[in-house]
Amino acid sequence: MIKQTYLNVIIGLLSLIAVYTATAQESTIEKKQETTNPASESQSPTAEKEVTNPTPPVTTLNPVVISATRTERTVSDLPVSATVIGKEAITETPAIATDDILRDVPSINFSSHLSSFMQHPTSNFVSIRGLGGGLPHVLFLMDGIPLNDPFFGYVDFNRVPKEQIERIEVVRGGSSSLWGSFAEGGVVNIVTKRIDSTGIEQSAMGGTYSTFRENLFASQKIDEHLGIGLGVNYFSTAGYDAVAPDERGTVDRRTSSHSANIQLKTEYHTADFEGFVRGNYSENHQILDTNLNTNETHTVNFSMGGRWILDAQNDIKAGLFYLNQNFITNNADFVVSGSRDAEFLSNLHQTPATDIGGSVQWTRTSDSVLKLLNVGMDVRNIEGVDNSDNIATPGANPTVLKGGGQQLFLGWFGQASVFPVPDWEILPSLRLDYVLDYQGSQDNIPGTTTELSDKHYLQLNPKIATRYQIVKEVAVRASVYRGFRAPTLDNLYRSFSSQGFVLQSNSQLNPEVLWGGDIGFDVAHGPFQGQINYFNNRITDQINYITTSFAPVFTQQVQNVGETSSQGIEVIGDVQLTETISSGVSYSWTDAKIRSNPANPSVVGQQTFNTPLNSVSGFVRYRHSSGAYLEVQGRYVSTSLDSTGIRMDAHKVFDASASCPVYKHMEAFLFAQNITDGKYVASTFGATHLGAPFQIFGGIRVTFGGTHG
Repeated sequence: MIKQTYLNVIIGLLSLIAVYTATAQESTIEKKQETTNPASESQSPTAEKEVTNPTPPVTTLNPVVISATRTERTVSDLPVSATVIGKEAITETPAIATDDILRDVPSINFSSHLSSFMQHPTSNFVSIRGLGGGLPHVLFLMDGIPLNDPFFGYVDFNRVPKEQIERIEVVRGGSSSLWGSFAEGGVVNIVTKRIDSTGIEQSAMGGTYSTFRENLFASQKIDEHLGIGLGVNYFSTAGYDAVAPDERGTVDRRTSSHSANIQLKTEYHTADFEGFVRGNYSENHQILDTNLNTNETHTVNFSMGGRWILDAQNDIKAGLFYLNQNFITNNADFVVSGSRDAEFLSNLHQTPATDIGGSVQWTRTSDSVLKLLNVGMDVRNIEGVDNSDNIATPGANPTVLKGGGQQLFLGWFGQASVFPVPDWEILPSLRLDYVLDYQGSQDNIPGTTTELSDKHYLQLNPKIATRYQIVKEVAVRASVYRGFRAPTLDNLYRSFSSQGFVLQSNSQLNPEVLWGGDIGFDVAHGPFQGQINYFNNRITDQINYITTSFAPVFTQQVQNVGETSSQGIEVIGDVQLTETISSGVSYSWTDAKIRSNPANPSVVGQQTFNTPLNSVSGFVRYRHSSGAYLEVQGRYVSTSLDSTGIRMDAHKVFDASASCPVYKHMEAFLFAQNITDGKYVASTFGATHLGAPFQIFGGIRVTFGGTHG
């Protein structure tokens, strides 16, 4: 584990270098200004103050989105439903972890209401529009590179600290026609900061429950073409007692978390080429609920990509990525079942995985009826194995299980943007995916080795979206699509057992398939922008955990079983009330039901797991010309079912944040979560876990020069 002291030394040294560089650059600029403008010596104090505290730029309401079409499009003219969270909202949000930024986005559902650093990583699953929050139904990207864990499919939010993020793109609705597996419900693309100037941002934060966070982002422009950026982030918290008081035993403790992330990035730009090379190391350590429940993750990944502009109409994009990860987790059971007063180590897992892939895409644009045409392909190969020592009772000899294999994904896609008339766009897209599950095996030690048969299949995923600008202020959108999700290596090959429980994998799983569509209206009038959407989705062959035996051992197996459906309405609106005040509100109604389940007919008609029927969120933001900032946001979530089928009560949470310049390059910030200290159930897995209580944090942010575009 990288020690906090070492990180502080690294950050301190880099800060001194960056501060010196930025100060020297400012000094040079000032000298040039004095030389070219002798009258500058007579500038008044008022003029100097205006330079020191400039009026902040107006937040753009029409940002660029890449993930919706794999090309740059402004959000206002997309024929699909999308939300973009901009830099200011990310910087000023009263959230610690990146996943908490997304909790107010309409129709996004998490596997629990716990922050990512307060729960086991394999519980960090995200869904959109009621597809179920206990398994991966959304493709996460970082600058277009897959971010979902290669073995389990969860999202490791520690790999993208919020201080390194420029914007977050959320595309709702089936997107497998461009992105393949996992994108059956939508895509979330996290775009990191660009390097187009020399500067530094550094922040340090502390608060309740011994929480500490330190971040550095420094960039250096070598010349007009080449830039280098470095991001270093460290986070630590002692955590709070998540297990409900009436269930706690003597072995329970606060859930603590410690994570570190280091990223080095180089960008190169010319008139006809832009490219990047990035290396990233991240690690995370947790102690969950009790001393013996621990996990740690170590991840190293490299990526590179480029865009070649061939002429005024044609360009080619290509990219490569490689990831190596080792996930280590220890799970405990209780000596006496149901009593949290004594525990023993029952499961020890090491799960190494590698992920390598790339993509290439050709795009042609024109001013004709056919505005855009792009075709491309993706390739990705995942290899992983779970090594598990399973101990049934205290002191028993372990049973060693080893299960793993490889997956190959090949995808070919094409898309065309056609404008029969200037205000009407038709956007069809089509993708063919070839998936191969191979070299799978399971070892039982002592025992036998089972070589599992290879399995391959094709998936053809079409989508057609259209948008018509009825009048200047109103446009109508519609789309129909097919999506799919391939089973993960975890689903296919990983089995384990613990006290009175066995989970069996299934190497013969088929992909689950989604058919769906939506229709919506975009409204833009003056300072107001909003959208109204209706969606309807249906998943067949859904992958889920099915109980196959209650005695003598409670046993579950991963199976393709049943059908689920979801329909709903989204209402989203943002308005710039004055030059200094903006506000927004969103509402989601999601009727998601289990339609059939032959293995357990009693659940038919139930709401799908982790999907509330109603959710509402809103915010009010104030930004003064001096740079002072204040935000209050609230969220209401109605009742829902946890992945265990237990009902979680409705709850509401209010958060607030504030910041204020205190010096030329420095500002102080303060934010609080759950300011009413409301009590609510966030998860029931293993025990009743409560959501975050009232917490307050404060810190200093220092900025020299510009660090991004």
